[in-house]
Amino acid sequence: MDVYAVGLVRAITSSIPLVSFSYLLSNGMIRINFQPYTTQQLEQIVHARLRDAKEGLEEPPDVINADGVKFAAMKVSSISGDARRVLDICRYVSGLVPQR
Repeated sequence: MDVYAVGLVRAITSSIPLVSFSYLLSNGMIRINFQPYTTQQLEQIVHARLRDAKEGLEEPPDVINADGVKFAAMKVSSISGDARRVLDICRYVSGLVPQR
């Protein structure tokens, strides 16, 4: 009987200590590196989240325009390509919009 274990780790600094991680790699664990998101992919992710957030609202407010999303996506993709970072930036900016 073969037993397989699958684990996802977002960074080597996560909860697995470096010694344990090295041990796992030396015992047959395969490491897969994912490519960072591109500017276009980050824009699509943010627009999809905005679309989902506006769903069901009668008069959804425009909290961030397309140029703002593009600018944030370009900056993040040039540094890390991390979708969480661009979403954090857009969430912060949306909090700066005055309430009606």
